Amino acid sequence: CQVCHGQMGLTGNPGAPHLAGQPMIYLVEQLNLFRSGKRDNAVMNVIAQRLTDQEISDLAAWYSSVEIELKNK
Repeated sequence: CQVCHGQMGLTGNPGAPHLAGQPMIYLVEQLNLFRSGKRDNAVMNVIAQRLTDQEISDLAAWYSSVEIELKNK
């Protein structure tokens, strides 16, 4: 995940969304959509097809647990 989405889920890649701090239910849903092919992305479809339900749940739990703090400059 970190190649495209960044080490802690905060990406510098304009083609990949941030994963850190996203709601777990959203992350599970998106990974399931990629796995089923209902959401189309050449890279993510291949990656998600290999994931078990437990791995999807674990990934979603970890990324949703990353706390993000916004600061004003």
